[in-house]
Amino acid sequence: PICFPVTIPALLKGAFSKENFELETELSGKLPFFSDLDLKLESKVNIDQQKKEHLITKLILGFGEMSLSGKGRLTTSEVPEIDVEFQGKNLDLAELNSILEKATSNPVWQNYAGQGTVNLTGTYSGKWLKKKQPELNMNFELENGQWEYAPNSTLLQNINLKGAVQLNEQNQWTIHLPEFTANIQGQAIQAAVRYSEPQQGALELQLQGELDLETWKPFYIVTGK
Repeated sequence: PICFPVTIPALLKGAFSKENFELETELSGKLPFFSDLDLKLESKVNIDQQKKEHLITKLILGFGEMSLSGKGRLTTSEVPEIDVEFQGKNLDLAELNSILEKATSNPVWQNYAGQGTVNLTGTYSGKWLKKKQPELNMNFELENGQWEYAPNSTLLQNINLKGAVQLNEQNQWTIHLPEFTANIQGQAIQAAVRYSEPQQGALELQLQGELDLETWKPFYIVTGK
């Protein structure tokens, strides 16, 4: 069972008519998939019942030293629509790895441990239709990170990357890393990677530098059962 203990002090402001009111909420507790990090949530939403519109003027989610913030609009009419922007600061690579392990139930993530912080910005916008969904666009970067393959203590160091992730209206992923540098056991590499996952996945890879495939293998094969 998932345990999610929270305390929810809520502040309600406005005339509280049937048409329009403002909801301001503060929440604290813990989240599933995270470790023992304390969660804090602050939000402010203007709700227009007549237009069926939720205007999110403030949304801040903090957990440990990490934070996510956002703002935007959500409509709940006959065709629901969302248009929000968000950013994340100081997202801990080790914690993100733990989330992947718990959320996907894939034991392969137990073999990896990361260090470093990730910053990101993004948008999530569009309509929910029969064969379409809102589109997610996200940019992210990591400076001087490291990633360890625990079974043989292989360490990928000095990781610097900038990239983008897109989940389009047809639920298809594209991951683009135009800038990627790292080194491992004295081997240095520069790369550009583009991966798309429509009905059949496609991978484009450009490499420059020293490359021992056996040494790098733990970091480009992350599948398992």
